[in-house]
Amino acid sequence: MNLTLGELELRKSQFIFQINDKEESNISRYGNVQNFHFGDGIKMQIRDLNFNEEVKIIQLLKLNQESLVLDFFLEGEGTIEIPMPTKSLSNTKIAAGVFLNTTDQPLKPIFKSNCRIKHVQIILPKKWTEKQFLNELNEALIDPEKEATDIIFFRLNTKMRVVLETIFKLDKHVKFRRQYLNAKMSELVVLFFLKLTCNAQQDSEMRPSDLTRILELEDYINENLSSDLSVVKLARIAGFSRSKLQLLFRQLYDKSVHKKIQEIKMKAALEMLESNDFTISEIGYEMGYRNMSHFSAAFKKINGFLPSHYFQL
Repeated sequence: MNLTLGELELRKSQFIFQINDKEESNISRYGNVQNFHFGDGIKMQIRDLNFNEEVKIIQLLKLNQESLVLDFFLEGEGTIEIPMPTKSLSNTKIAAGVFLNTTDQPLKPIFKSNCRIKHVQIILPKKWTEKQFLNELNEALIDPEKEATDIIFFRLNTKMRVVLETIFKLDKHVKFRRQYLNAKMSELVVLFFLKLTCNAQQDSEMRPSDLTRILELEDYINENLSSDLSVVKLARIAGFSRSKLQLLFRQLYDKSVHKKIQEIKMKAALEMLESNDFTISEIGYEMGYRNMSHFSAAFKKINGFLPSHYFQL
């Protein structure tokens, strides 16, 4: 380890940087860290940071056997120091990985210089996880033949990546942001434990380059709701054949391209309706419909009620 090591210390929700023996506490110089406290003692921290120097993150928040810590690393080139007795995972590459720590010893990620870090940490009380996942969770986590529970690691699967990308792309000023992040936190936890308790071979993986193109295509759909969004056009934009585009959408969303577009459009239509700034006809035209009866039928199929009945609810 070189002498330009920066140590990022976490004291509860506060950071102190020690770079070249100089203490620095201005987090805005390096990016942003957001803290969220949800019900039942669940905590989530979202870190989006850039450092010029090599950085070690030391978590000083004392852990205990009553908590589980999930660390999702979407980006961040480096390795991680693993506490005893799990030496087999030492020097594991961090990027696109997730760790579950059930010990009372914190992990110590070491990031290379000139590195962007996208990291979501979730702290779960064991009582909550036992309540949600019943006895299957303990059977998956605890090996009675071992003196201590191992730290568990595996690579992010496609659906975890999508949730993490959504978290980092979320506008800070969007309505109900905290509630949305709470839902995404729950989704990440469920996806993790599904992978933990199911055969890893059942995971349907997607190449990172394909995932990037699909997410960019979803952004394009959201920005062009009134335009032609045919499978032929979208496949050409993304650089896929029509059959591959359909396959990737089913793999990622469990929906055809058409059904995913309808879902995006009708959720956007509901948001416009809730704003009270548009008539139903204006919303229908904005979604690319010229026949309002077709729009109303599509709206009801996704949202469960006709747009004209919204104000009667």
